Amino acid sequence: MNPHNRPRPDDPELHRSLRELGMLKAPESLIPGVLAAIARRQTAWYRRPATSWPHTLQLAFVVGALAILTGTVVLGAHLLPTFQPIDLRGLLAEPVSRILALLGTLETLLEAGTLIGRVAVGPALFLIAAAASVFYLALFGLGTAIWRATRQIAG
Repeated sequence: MNPHNRPRPDDPELHRSLRELGMLKAPESLIPGVLAAIARRQTAWYRRPATSWPHTLQLAFVVGALAILTGTVVLGAHLLPTFQPIDLRGLLAEPVSRILALLGTLETLLEAGTLIGRVAVGPALFLIAAAASVFYLALFGLGTAIWRATRQIAG
């Protein structure tokens, strides 16, 4: 539509034409859908974003959050001097020694597995590859035989 041909909102002829149309009535099937959509939008204040809460609740939330933060800082300042320093070296010595013993055991097992792999895995892999090749060739031959048989029957 050409922008010069658009009716202007303050055009008296447009207003007269719209008044002559009369009031349009919404179909009855539309009303329940609209009411259901309105009900879905009307959620409780605590399920909506905090920026859409009533202002008194927003203020109460900010005051409560600041009170919790202030209490945490004050309580931490009072409790911090009562804590005794911890000797981490003595505390962690036993668990670290156990972990090192487990790592030594794991290293021994890995070395044994490597030795077994050098001795036994090579021949086992050769046997697996040979069996796979035999199965592949057998299935390839079977497929070829089936294809030729179906071509002879059909042709």
